[in-house]
Amino acid sequence: MIHPFVLSSFLNGLLRGCHYLLFVCLSIFCENVFSQNAWQSYINKQTLDVQYIEHQSGAIEVKGRVDIDNVSAKDFLTLLSDTDKAADWIENISQVKLLRFLSKSENLVYTFIDSPWPVSNRDVITYSCYQKLNTTQSVLKVFAKPEYIAEKPTLIRIKTLQASWLLTQHLHYLTIEYQVYSLPEGSIALWLNNKVILKSVAKTLTNLRTMLAENKYKKTGQIIEAGKCTQFESNVKS
Repeated sequence: MIHPFVLSSFLNGLLRGCHYLLFVCLSIFCENVFSQNAWQSYINKQTLDVQYIEHQSGAIEVKGRVDIDNVSAKDFLTLLSDTDKAADWIENISQVKLLRFLSKSENLVYTFIDSPWPVSNRDVITYSCYQKLNTTQSVLKVFAKPEYIAEKPTLIRIKTLQASWLLTQHLHYLTIEYQVYSLPEGSIALWLNNKVILKSVAKTLTNLRTMLAENKYKKTGQIIEAGKCTQFESNVKS
C-alpha cells in the first residue's frame, strides 16, 4: 500500500509537471501567433521606412513612412489634386481621374493600374475622405467602391482596398505615413502580388518626396479639405 504522504507528493509533482508543460505549450503557441502577425521590415533607412504584415488571406498589408523638409499637408493635397502628375510618382499607375466631388472633404476617383508583366492590368474606384485629427495631424482615408461604375471587360476590378495617408506637420518638415491593404482579384499568385506591392509602395514614397521637395505639381481644380466622412458605412450612389 502506498503511503498517503508519498502519494500526495507524487500527485503534487505530477500536477506541477502538467502546469509546466501547459505553460511551455502556451508559450510556444503565443510565440508562433505573434511571430506570424508581427510587422516585418522591408526597407529601413533614415529617409524611408517600409514594413509589411501578412493577413490570413495570404495577402500583405504594407505601411511606409517618409519625412519631407519644408512642405505642408496642403502641399501634399495639392499634389494629389494634380491628377495629370499622378503617373509621375504613383508607381504602376497610368491614369487617375476624378469622378465626383461628394463634399469638400470627400471624392470618388478612378485609377487605372498598368501592372508590370506578367500581372494583368487592373482598375479601382475609390472613395476618399480627409479629416483633421488634431492640431498637427490629419488623415486621408481611402476605400474601394467597385460598384460605382460598370467593370470593363479588358480589366480586372479591384474590389477590396483600404488605405490611409497620415500627415503629421512638424515645424520644418512633414511626416507622411501610408498604409494599404488590398486583394488583387484575378488569377495572380499572392506571393507575386505581395512582391509587386512592396516595390510599388517603396517607389511611390520615394517619388513622392521628390515631387514635393522639387515642387513638381500645380493646383488644378478643387483641393480636398478637412471635414466629415459620410460614406464610410454606406454605398455611394450616382
